[in-house]
Amino acid sequence: MFERTISIVIILALVLGAGSLIYWYFVPAVPISKSTSDETADWKIYRNEEYGYEMRYPEGWIAKHSSGYNDEFGIYYESNSFEGPDGSYILSFGIVPKDSDIMTPSLRTGVQAGDFVDSGEVVNIGGIEVSFKKLVYEGRVKEIFFNPFEIGDFRGNATLSYFGSTSLPELPEYDMTGKPELDVAKKILATFELLD
Repeated sequence: MFERTISIVIILALVLGAGSLIYWYFVPAVPISKSTSDETADWKIYRNEEYGYEMRYPEGWIAKHSSGYNDEFGIYYESNSFEGPDGSYILSFGIVPKDSDIMTPSLRTGVQAGDFVDSGEVVNIGGIEVSFKKLVYEGRVKEIFFNPFEIGDFRGNATLSYFGSTSLPELPEYDMTGKPELDVAKKILATFELLD
């Protein structure tokens, strides 16, 4: 009985082994589908060597870095901006060590009034889901404020602001709703990656 069981196990192992070889030989490899990150694969790379991270941004957008001491406000600051092709939209992004007193300032259009309305959406920034609020004034979205977030030993924030051709008296007529620049800004933030 024992010998019969061993014989059955050996035969099953041979059949499974042969079946596996036949499968791998005759079934063509299935290509892995491209992930959504592939759409940013040919984007330019902004790298911050001081804090060890990088982000991608599309052709036509401009990355700028600013840091130092602001005499007017008496603060140290760290900020990056990604400007849209015509300079109308600016994604302001800053990340600094949690225990530092360095500020990560956000650009503002000058619209002070309005209500902060949760968007109900999140963006994955460095593995952290970050929600954002819309600054709504007279029923129109004026700016986007990403909630402060923490990644590892860092804290950060981001805003998307419009500095287009409309002058401040006309700004109440402007509405960011449905603008493609918000989707681009979310994709830029989603490319954030800490370097090893």
